[in-house]
Amino acid sequence: MARPQASPPRGLHVLGETSLPPGGFVLLPNRLAYHDLLQLETVLGDRQITYLIDESHPYDPLLRAHLEKDDTDALAFDASVADPAELKSALHPLLGKGRCIVFVPGNATALAGTHLHVPAATIAAILASGATTLPLYVDKPRESALSIEVTTRLPGAIFSFGRPLEREAVTHANFLENLLAAGEAAYSSHPLLDENLARCIVRGLKRHGSGASLRDGNDGSELRYDKAFAAAAALSRLIRNETDRDRVGIVLPPGKGGFVANLAVLLAGKIPVNLNFTAGAEAAQSAMRQAELDRVITADAFMGKFTSFPWPPSKQIILIERALPPLKKKMIFWALALKALPPGAI
Repeated sequence: MARPQASPPRGLHVLGETSLPPGGFVLLPNRLAYHDLLQLETVLGDRQITYLIDESHPYDPLLRAHLEKDDTDALAFDASVADPAELKSALHPLLGKGRCIVFVPGNATALAGTHLHVPAATIAAILASGATTLPLYVDKPRESALSIEVTTRLPGAIFSFGRPLEREAVTHANFLENLLAAGEAAYSSHPLLDENLARCIVRGLKRHGSGASLRDGNDGSELRYDKAFAAAAALSRLIRNETDRDRVGIVLPPGKGGFVANLAVLLAGKIPVNLNFTAGAEAAQSAMRQAELDRVITADAFMGKFTSFPWPPSKQIILIERALPPLKKKMIFWALALKALPPGAI
């Protein structure tokens, strides 16, 4: 079935399109819904397409109706009883004619965030044919969007083509590795990753500040997000005045103090370096040396508990429980700012 060459549909982002082999190949996606298939047909342009259907799984009615059109070439097989030799003999004449064989997965139940919606047995049956195989990772950014993202600005789908697998490279392990690499490329293209982390956090705290809290697993206490921001914003000014280095060390367990310290360092325009306090002294000293740290944020109680840690001189240590009380007025200011100002102004 020939189709005119066209640009990718609106709302679709395509990666790795140059990986499409010039000759015949099997296109094996991780998932493919009805609307994805329509977009894929546009991306493939004038290539001759034969659809490969697994009869051991049900199909969405819209998708099945599309595959049963008179001008559609389709080849059915049953993965539950598939004979690799029979499938190979059916595919290779089509591949020899330069056709693109697109496997269309049937309905599947999968957890949110699952990379692959195709049963392992089906993949194994297709790969056993030995045909040149091109992995396709279909990513849906709107499904994993954070609350701070404007979903209407995200692409409806990302098609990320992997590297073609040929001859002895057509194995299950190689396919999965290649598919995940294509998935990583798709995820790396998400617009959110081009944004500033601190600004994203401020947007989230602005939206959820007074209605959500951080629960500290160490003592069971809670800290509302707006109060955490106020403390971090006030502390960030102190950090900025204390050091002109790019990185600031943090030696605190996960919890309220660790959250405030990390956010404060980010708001100061610096990079937090969370040091592993369970590592040996030599490893910790090496980490501090490589990060070129001249300030470390910690707490009195923590220093008393981990006396074997190679603590720097006292003048290089910022004790969070001592640094915050004098900043109460500034904390009130930042708490009000979070309520009154838009994230950009903050």
